Amino acid sequence: SCTTPLVLYSMKCITSCPVSHSIVSSESVCIACTTVVGGCSNCSANGDCYACFSPKIYYNGACLDACPDGYKYENFTCVVKNTTDIVLA
Repeated sequence: SCTTPLVLYSMKCITSCPVSHSIVSSESVCIACTTVVGGCSNCSANGDCYACFSPKIYYNGACLDACPDGYKYENFTCVVKNTTDIVLA
């Protein structure tokens, strides 16, 4: 184990976890993010992805190029479009 504030990664004590890894703070250990199509950049302490490498957008377990139909990009994710967001032609 490592002495705080260092964390264990690949059998070495380092200052912070690398990209695509998260820290389990109770153990001061870096864990890899869950594999996500398109590449996960950040994840929670249990490895669940919540952000993708730019310009990809995280949505429903994948990193996408664009939000699916009926959704819009907002705050780094895809959210349901409101009827007020739809422009009538």
